Amino acid sequence: MKTGGPAPDAQDDPADLLGRSVHDERVVARLNRVGVTEPDTIIQGAFAAYGRSDETGFGLSAEGLALYRQTNGEPRSRVIGTEAELIVSRIDFSDAGCAAPGSRAYEGPLPFGLRFGDPAEGVTKKLGAKPRRKGRSSDLPGRSPVVFVWNYEVGGLAVIVKLTAQHRLAAIYLAPLDRPTRQAREREASLRAMSGRIDPTSLPRIEALRSVVPTARWREAAAEVDMAERDIAEADRLLHCYLDAAKAAAARRSAPALHRATQRLVLGLNRINRRNGLIETLERDELGVFIEAVLTEAGFERARGEDITLTWREW
Repeated sequence: MKTGGPAPDAQDDPADLLGRSVHDERVVARLNRVGVTEPDTIIQGAFAAYGRSDETGFGLSAEGLALYRQTNGEPRSRVIGTEAELIVSRIDFSDAGCAAPGSRAYEGPLPFGLRFGDPAEGVTKKLGAKPRRKGRSSDLPGRSPVVFVWNYEVGGLAVIVKLTAQHRLAAIYLAPLDRPTRQAREREASLRAMSGRIDPTSLPRIEALRSVVPTARWREAAAEVDMAERDIAEADRLLHCYLDAAKAAAARRSAPALHRATQRLVLGLNRINRRNGLIETLERDELGVFIEAVLTEAGFERARGEDITLTWREW
């Protein structure tokens, strides 16, 4: 029987458990140390949750092998050797009262040298990275002191920290960076090298795409369905500005500029879509085809089947 290696001592890095089978000796040893021997929730071959955060301040989630591979690639270890294998996909640590009033705190050392109660700026310093996203918590008021949620990318990890109203650390979640995020990071690192392959002769071909801007069909459909003309007009302006920016980037042979233009377009469309859900399945597909056409004409390279908008889009 395969294993992930010898059982570690009590000070092992919890992030080392991510991507391992729930039957891996490292994972089993960690669960035994927090007094968890069986999953609290299990869907055979699909999902499992270990550890009640209200009792131990610790939680471990696992996904079925097929889903883990789709999201993250190959796991770090397998043990039972079947498609029903469950792979660790997230680890949670929470302070007292964080999961629910009266819940216990995790008593072991936290990753990255963090401590519950650390100020937000101290968390950022210890993680050695600026937060990629800051938002408010969806926890019900009164059930948890958590108010803010900040997302970081540290090495190959997605690190989610939950903060109190006083911006003090109340919980930390670890997960592997998913495939789209890893691809986005790899792309950012390679953008400058890609610039030499951007085609400055593509300007007429990019300009020709104005004739297929999808908002023309949206206007025709607006009379039959509830689509706000104001939102269509704003989306139309964004798409034409995108074409202008793509042409300017191609003329300069700048892959970073084309990447930034695509990001601005997607974020702008996100704002429009939040108002009334303008972008449904058909509109999303049309936008995807349009953006792909612009990038292809300009010579912007992507992996086969890669959708670079996934990093930013909410539609």
